[in-house]
Amino acid sequence: MLRWLVENTGLDPAALPSPDERHRLAEAFRRDAAASARSWTQLSAMPPDTPLDSPVTLLLAADDPLMRDHERHIHRWARLTRSFAMNVVAHGGHHLNATRPDFLAEQVRKAVGR
Repeated sequence: MLRWLVENTGLDPAALPSPDERHRLAEAFRRDAAASARSWTQLSAMPPDTPLDSPVTLLLAADDPLMRDHERHIHRWARLTRSFAMNVVAHGGHHLNATRPDFLAEQVRKAVGR
């Protein structure tokens, strides 16, 4: 699993020097992946005429290897809400919270009107 994270998300293996840290990351990834799959399954099962009342904004980096071909899948996100937006930043990889906190903060400020 850690090899997959390094190869596909840009995770720096040197950032996880101890076996305990690698184990914690693997456990967190498993939990997050399972929760994500459950949430997506529930959202995907929603009837098309019952969108969420809240807006959805999808934030991506153009160089995120996991988001290649995202244009083909936008309709899946857009159908979930009455208000959908997508913002793509040129670089930042898969971990925008670590690589582009400025971009994320700007998008949150825009979303809340500040």
